[in-house]
Amino acid sequence: IPLLNEFGELVAVVQAINKLKPDSRKTDSLFDKIDRQGFTEEDKQEFAENAALIRMILESFCSFHKTAQGRRVAAALMAATRSIQGSSLEIDEIIKRVMDAAKNLMNADRSTLWLLDRNQPDELWTKVTFDDGSERELRIKIGQGYAGKVAQMGVPLNIPFDLYEYPDSETAKKTDEKTGYRTCSLLCMPVFNTDGDLIGVNQLINKKKYSDEMSVCLKYHAPVPDLFQASFTPSDQKYMQIFNNQVGVILQNAELLAALKQQEETLKCQSEQ
Repeated sequence: IPLLNEFGELVAVVQAINKLKPDSRKTDSLFDKIDRQGFTEEDKQEFAENAALIRMILESFCSFHKTAQGRRVAAALMAATRSIQGSSLEIDEIIKRVMDAAKNLMNADRSTLWLLDRNQPDELWTKVTFDDGSERELRIKIGQGYAGKVAQMGVPLNIPFDLYEYPDSETAKKTDEKTGYRTCSLLCMPVFNTDGDLIGVNQLINKKKYSDEMSVCLKYHAPVPDLFQASFTPSDQKYMQIFNNQVGVILQNAELLAALKQQEETLKCQSEQ
């Protein structure tokens, strides 16, 4: 299938070989995996619906694939895509893998993905793992905090070092005082699905300089180490936008599959009754 840009010019050709059965297993032989019907018109339509996103990613890679950061973007996108493959498709697992990829991509100290609650559309939620291994669900209202404001406005927020000098940093200071952590810089960006609807907000905290001393800790009452006297750049923001486009697809697919699974379980329970 050819991929054309908005001017009708060829960007790439995608070649898919051997349509597999949807219920095939990795341990099956290739002979048993292959769907004898082959690719269908529905497959072509599904590809067409995602072609614009694929083309945009490829065009973006063409412009910076020779740079070190460009290669890191490609690796992070692959890691994010793999988060939905070969897993249980539990949303918690996907969140963790996606944000680990984002953190590595941007060389950030911490990362959080806030998801829009479909049952309570005025709230964002996430799960945070603490140092003792325990997990806790956190919720914020749309418009509350940096992530809530980004969800409300639908635009990125990039606060450079030092965030404490930012006019609206009082809440962050109070939170840091309670936790003992120190917030120095922040990049917060909306995540949209393929329909253009807000699906969540990712939040990267504390850009780190590339250094041999990567294990330096941040403490609220201590001077900020040189490692963290850094800011997320416009280039970082551009790469994260490309990353977020893929994340939106991953999350939308995960939600769809989870809904289908729940529907199947409901029908199964009804038939048993």
